[in-house]
Amino acid sequence: MSFIQFIKLLLRNWKVLLLVPAVLGASIFYFTRKQKKVFSSETIVYTGIASGYSLNGNNSADYFSTSNAFDNLLSLINSRQTKEEVALSLLSTHLFATAHDPALLGWDAYEQLKELVPDSIRRKLVKPTIEETQSAVAAYMKSSESNLVYNIVNSDNPFYSINTLRSIQAMRISSSDLIKVSYETNDAAICKHTLELVVEIFMKKHLLLHEGQTGSVIAYFEREVRNAFIRLDSCENVFLEFNKRNDIINYYEQTKAVAGEKENLYSLNHNLEMERNANEKGVAKVNDELKGRVYQTIYGSDVIKQREKLADVYSKIAFTEM
Repeated sequence: MSFIQFIKLLLRNWKVLLLVPAVLGASIFYFTRKQKKVFSSETIVYTGIASGYSLNGNNSADYFSTSNAFDNLLSLINSRQTKEEVALSLLSTHLFATAHDPALLGWDAYEQLKELVPDSIRRKLVKPTIEETQSAVAAYMKSSESNLVYNIVNSDNPFYSINTLRSIQAMRISSSDLIKVSYETNDAAICKHTLELVVEIFMKKHLLLHEGQTGSVIAYFEREVRNAFIRLDSCENVFLEFNKRNDIINYYEQTKAVAGEKENLYSLNHNLEMERNANEKGVAKVNDELKGRVYQTIYGSDVIKQREKLADVYSKIAFTEM
């Protein structure tokens, strides 16, 4: 087929070529004009279960323990209690807003919320802070099984019901430490905020579970630390009283001075001991020479001097011993 023949074919069938796309486009627009838009979002959470370090510094991974830990996390995310807390937190946040905030919810969702919750109940539930509002909404839902909040949470509401939040998907990414949480709804802001609440609530629950498991161990170490502190404080008080009683200001310097003085006294005592031994030997020799002499000679002047020296030596020895 030549180019001229192709142009002739297009000119001969131009009505069909224009009519079919037009009809198809009009049909798609007509049948989807009332269909709501769907916004999908996802977030990644790092857990550190497989490759994170433990308290003993060992990062070796056990396949069964790791798999069990991830199953616990996924079960926690998909649990009804988590979905209920997410729904209540989301509803409380939207009720607490005094005006339309595009970062929290779209205009259509804001108008639906105004119709869903009357002003009388809204004034009853909204408190000065968001935390107090969440507590009031949770308490109001638990007060009976026929109130408005209970009916909303257990209905098919597109934003605040447990059935809607069941579409939240959580899965582990391959064999990594990452968990992907995804959600889709017809409001972009609510989709994003719901995912943020899911991550915040399930991480808080996971932390509380771990704290409960290690609570007894922590209590034991806290008790032992407290007892050790009491013993240390008692020893410090005894040491302080000893320092006061013995006038110790600088223990290390005074200990060094006492050690030096002790060495000096030891040296002096050694010299006196040697001198005493020498004098004893001299006295014994003199007594041997004086044997057989007459009584008067024994008490001569030389003997008296030796006796005086001997008495002086004994007095020094006695002073040293004291």
